[in-house]
Amino acid sequence: MNKDCFWRSLNRSALLVSLVAGSLVLAACGGSSSNKSSSSSSSVVSSSSSSSSIVPPGSGVWPELNVTSANPGSLTIKWSAVSGATHYNLLKNADGGSGYETVAENLTETTATDFISVHLHDWVNASYLVEACNAGSCQTSTPAFTASAMLDSIAYLKASNTDANDWFGWSLALSDDGSTLAVGAPAEDSRATGVNGDQADNSSRASGAVYVFVKENGLWAQQAYIKASNTEQPTEDVTQYLPNDRFGYRVALSADGNRLIVSAYNEDSGAAGVNCDQGNFLTTVTTSSESSKVVHADINTGAVYVFTRTDSEWEQEAYIKPSNTWAGQNFGHSLAISGDGNLLAVSMPTEALNLTGVQATSSESSVCVPANQVPSSISSTSSSSSSSSSVSTSSTSSSSSAIFAENSGAVYIYERSEDGQWTQQFYVKASNTGAGDAFGASVALARDGSTLAVGATGEDSSATGINGAQTDSTFAYRAPSAYFASNYPYNAGAVYVFRRADSGWAQQAYVKPGNVMPNQAFGVSVSLSDNGDRLAVGAPGDASRSTGVNGDAANYEMVNAAHDGSWAGITGYGAAYIFDFNGSAWAQAAYVKASNANADDNFGMNVSLSADGSALAVGTSAEQSLAKGINGNETERSGSTVGAVYVYRLDAGNWAQTSYVKPSNTRAGHRFGTSLSLSEDGKAMAVGTHRDASAATGTGGDQEDTSAPSAGAVYVY
Repeated sequence: MNKDCFWRSLNRSALLVSLVAGSLVLAACGGSSSNKSSSSSSSVVSSSSSSSSIVPPGSGVWPELNVTSANPGSLTIKWSAVSGATHYNLLKNADGGSGYETVAENLTETTATDFISVHLHDWVNASYLVEACNAGSCQTSTPAFTASAMLDSIAYLKASNTDANDWFGWSLALSDDGSTLAVGAPAEDSRATGVNGDQADNSSRASGAVYVFVKENGLWAQQAYIKASNTEQPTEDVTQYLPNDRFGYRVALSADGNRLIVSAYNEDSGAAGVNCDQGNFLTTVTTSSESSKVVHADINTGAVYVFTRTDSEWEQEAYIKPSNTWAGQNFGHSLAISGDGNLLAVSMPTEALNLTGVQATSSESSVCVPANQVPSSISSTSSSSSSSSSVSTSSTSSSSSAIFAENSGAVYIYERSEDGQWTQQFYVKASNTGAGDAFGASVALARDGSTLAVGATGEDSSATGINGAQTDSTFAYRAPSAYFASNYPYNAGAVYVFRRADSGWAQQAYVKPGNVMPNQAFGVSVSLSDNGDRLAVGAPGDASRSTGVNGDAANYEMVNAAHDGSWAGITGYGAAYIFDFNGSAWAQAAYVKASNANADDNFGMNVSLSADGSALAVGTSAEQSLAKGINGNETERSGSTVGAVYVYRLDAGNWAQTSYVKPSNTRAGHRFGTSLSLSEDGKAMAVGTHRDASAATGTGGDQEDTSAPSAGAVYVY
């Protein structure tokens, strides 16, 4: 029943109330006397019986229903006992217009719980009714609305050893069912190693940690505190200690939550391969001005760690390095894992070999080799498919001077055998490798491991759409009075889609947005549906001022264009793009903007699709509203780098925004939306804010405390 209709009924004369003997007539406005049945097919007994022989329970005077949220993700509805009632039914009108449906029936207690998706619940219009029933009839209460319980229903998670500047929430991942959550804190300082070690010794600066939480009986609790097996240990010999490994920079979970992948972006081992020497690599050098000395040969090479859960116990399974380890290349910038946890993609966007396409790697790639040596399994010739028709092309570095393309980027694909052994299977490059392209800025794998999407935010082609000219670098930009041509859409970005066939991979599509512009950073985030046929891409530098879905992408102005990428008059409103594969070709399906798009919000920094691709969450850690909770005042912009998440749903072929999501303790500078993850059905969502300042620990702590700047937090909806 419409709530306005309900209140008009209540305001009619006292005579009407007395005539129905205390029962509220649900059909008074022609509305909902025949309520929808519940999922259990139970019927709802109307209180408007015309038989005078049926005596309703009680006096007809109901106490007010009380709706609270005692536990995150649920609403508790309480009421006082009604004299003569033998049981109660709980009904819910989810949106204020669809009518009441049974949530629970035949209740003998005067309290009931409804589990909800906090970010999808209609906090303004949703309401509950309770029916008090006996053998003869049911008497219906007045409605109770839910807005007052909104903030308490948001789960607020903190580390077990919260400390300032730990950046808890920088990365996170949810299992498919939303019951396991991994959270990275890459700036945490403990010198512990392994699982559940000493959290109190903060002597290993920015070594990093990961925290695993599980949800049982509706409550979140920390299950494990995880550190790298080679956490840097302070020592008097400074040559042996390199802090700042940043373990937890990225995390990924298998579908069941039992396999966890963690990257340490700045780890310093010079090893190449799987389960090799984890120590820092040292070498002796001599210069003309000083005697021989021991120095670190490999700094910030990066590493990836694999952990497996059995029952509730976690242990490290593998320590993974790329087959061509080099200093400063930050292996593990982005991660993706298949649903079964047996296929892993790891990116290194600063990788520098001037190769193209997909190269199968031999068993040498997983054999430990000396540092700074490229295994023979990666040669200077490789092949790829640069179109959806799988036409094979090849490229070869033409001379020794062309061996390197700095920061061109690469992705490494690993596979797990039945006996738990990991090996590198493929080395993946873009079909148009170029210096500074940052191929691997983001990666995503389909659940079945059949599709890989890779973002390259520094790619400079002016092509639009699917499989355009990858070498076209002429760009027309719009100034106030005319269009001008310039060389290079600097850092426009691109996404590359690869499909697995038989035992190999081939590039299926080279994906660009329908509107290309400099510094668009298209591909900074990517997400795939389970079957790999829907792709979401973030472009935080998109300059259009349009709002909503499929607005005017050309609604921008740029002046003073320069080859070096300085563009006065263009700012990062941001956008997300949705592409669909119809079985033979990819096509852009939607151009998504924030409902309150504004300059420098950088909407699109994070994207996450539900398993079936019908729900999309988009994050922006720079949005400026200080609203709290769900669908608050998005036009209020008194904060700075506050952050927000926007949720969209596909309905009858059309995408529409359903929720504007904020934390329960919104503050300026917290960067809510730094990380986000949807569960398989999209009904659970976790969002990180690595700058939250509360010193609380565990779950449900003091959100108003500000004594631990940049400690970080995670919110689960």
